[in-house]
Amino acid sequence: MAAENNSTGTFEATIQCPDGEKTFHANRVRMHDIITRGGARYLVIKGFEDTVNSDTGSKQINTIQFYLEKSPARGPTTLHPPLVLPEVRANSASYYILTDSPDDADDNVDAAWELPGQEGGEINYSIVQNGESAIGTFDFNAGTPGNHTFKIKGSFTIHHLEAEVYSSS
Repeated sequence: MAAENNSTGTFEATIQCPDGEKTFHANRVRMHDIITRGGARYLVIKGFEDTVNSDTGSKQINTIQFYLEKSPARGPTTLHPPLVLPEVRANSASYYILTDSPDDADDNVDAAWELPGQEGGEINYSIVQNGESAIGTFDFNAGTPGNHTFKIKGSFTIHHLEAEVYSSS
């Protein structure tokens, strides 16, 4: 079943990198259920920041994504490293950088870097308005392939739960 992208809201974070602090302001958000082939249901919350890569001048999308247990009153929850999609791990977080190659004429994403959340972060969230909205704060460390870590801390308020998405796992 295809999802209709109609979520609205805010999703902001501060990313503390070795080379300084960056502000993440999502210009798009998504909130939907995902159902695995085994029948497990999770809430997916995503913030997308569409930007331009300062080195190449090409399209870049930064995204923070959570796969969460679906429960109306969650409170503080420990975050874990994600599994490789299409596998889903409950209460996991990741930061992704999606880029378009400057070497081609299209505006399509050609490369994706996953910077997975590490064990021990925390998200404090609630599902409200009969399951149609979610509010929360989060604080987790993400890792780079070179084993460098950086802190991501922020908040979201998202409205309009979208249609379910089925995982191929």
